[in-house]
Amino acid sequence: MKYIVYPYKMGSESGKIMAQSLNTKRVRQNGRYMPKRRHVIINWGNSNLPNWWKVKEQRDVKVLNEPESVKVASSKLFTFQVLSECNVAIPAWTTDKSKAAEWLENDEGKVVCRKMLNGHSGRGIVISKEVNELVDAPLYTKYIKKTHEFRIHIFRGKVIDYVQKKKRSGVPDRNPYIRSVENGWVFCREGIVIDDRAKKIAIDAVNALNLDFGAVDVILGHDGKMYVLEVNTAIGLQGFTIEAYKKAFEDFLNG
Repeated sequence: MKYIVYPYKMGSESGKIMAQSLNTKRVRQNGRYMPKRRHVIINWGNSNLPNWWKVKEQRDVKVLNEPESVKVASSKLFTFQVLSECNVAIPAWTTDKSKAAEWLENDEGKVVCRKMLNGHSGRGIVISKEVNELVDAPLYTKYIKKTHEFRIHIFRGKVIDYVQKKKRSGVPDRNPYIRSVENGWVFCREGIVIDDRAKKIAIDAVNALNLDFGAVDVILGHDGKMYVLEVNTAIGLQGFTIEAYKKAFEDFLNG
């Protein structure tokens, strides 16, 4: 068997890194590649069916992260719908602006207006504290005060790596509600310990979305509960995380 990486775009740095670490190639959605028997396709965040998909179905070709599952995981609305149905804890959400206004009127905390369903790094997010601050958005969620935020990497039902998001020392707090790199937050691994609840909810989220692998953003709220925020299928890679995925894929290939 041999791995082939199918990235959401050829310019994806993490897709390049994954292909290089496995000493294999990347293929385009509408390129010349045709699956060979016993190839294993690593779908790196691509929700589109390629032109060679039917050929894949005629041969003994496995796919890790089917495009349809990636399509769901790539949309925060679709993700929340599925996780709600599977009883995976997530922030309270609605697509109804009047419902979001009701939360604010009842003093139920801040509302996160998500103007982009596939945004990342805080893009498209507006935090509303008052009803007049609400903006039109396809998704609204209740803001949850958190004590910790983790990214937990799952491969076929097992935790292969995890990191915690922490504030970089010496960087001013530009936005206390959006923990992005631009606002001075980075992922750290030294001395990080997560409990079994965080691991379980991350595994449950990946399974609910019918994914083989994913990086799950999990928070520990002030209420002591764990919540899933999103599941990433085109995972940012650096340091040990590269080795963790490389080993997971190689073990699967050799298993």
